[in-house]
Formats: sequence, structure tokens, C-alpha cells
Amino acid sequence: MMLWNSLIHSLKKVQNSQLKRTGFKTDGLAILIDRSINILSVSPIRFNDINRRVALLVHLLLPEEQEVLLMTTHLTYYSNYIHKFLRMSQIKQVNSEIESYQKKNNVQHVPVVLAGDFNGCPKDAVYNYVVEKGLCRHTKLFTIKSLA
Repeated sequence: MMLWNSLIHSLKKVQNSQLKRTGFKTDGLAILIDRSINILSVSPIRFNDINRRVALLVHLLLPEEQEVLLMTTHLTYYSNYIHKFLRMSQIKQVNSEIESYQKKNNVQHVPVVLAGDFNGCPKDAVYNYVVEKGLCRHTKLFTIKSLA
């Protein structure tokens, strides 16, 4: 019971943005954000593919008046040849949505944090695309192995 009370107390300190997968799936994405950070906008992205994956783009204003774009997604798990193409399509749409939002809102100068479960490993096609497109030019890509 103490753990539950601690969790409830902690959750009062955060706000969240969430997006359910489309169709009959019951899972989705959630971003928990400290209440000291202002959410300027939330843009849901639905890939509309056979795996019904989604992404969330959240425009944040940090307490120091610094803006940040936070994009999170959960790409399709690579279990067969078709999924290879789905994952590439999904990451390309993520990139396109970021660029479109930046242009529409004149925030090309705002840093972008790209996070999520890419269901891949360094040197796969999605990883290479992210590196080549410059989506990680100001940061380091972390994997579970590199954090262990």
C-alpha cells in the first residue's frame, strides 16, 4: 500500500500526453512531463499501416524559457521481411512530421529529442537513416546495451 500511495503522490507531480494505437489494440504511447514544463502543443501521428503504430510530437517550453520538440514512437518489431519496409516507412514519416511541424510553426531552431522503442539495433536500416538524416546530430544514440 505504501508503494501505491507513493506512486499516486508522484503522479500528481506530472502531466501526461498519450495516444492509443488505432483499431482494436489497447496499448499506445504516453509521455509523462513534470508540471514545471509547459506543454505548448501535442501532435498525434497515426501511421495507418497494418501494425497500427503511432507517434507523439510534443512541443515543450522548459522553465528556463527554452523550447524543445519531443517525439516518441514505437516502431514495428522486425520479425519478417515486410516489417523491414514498415519500419523504414514509419521512421520516414516521423522525420517528415518533425520537419512539417518545424516549418509550419517556424521552429526550425528548436532542439528535437527523438525517443522511443525502435525495435532495432545499431547499424540496421532505421538506425542508419536516423544518423544519415541528421536526426541525432546533436546527441548520442543510446541503446540498451550501451546503457548497461
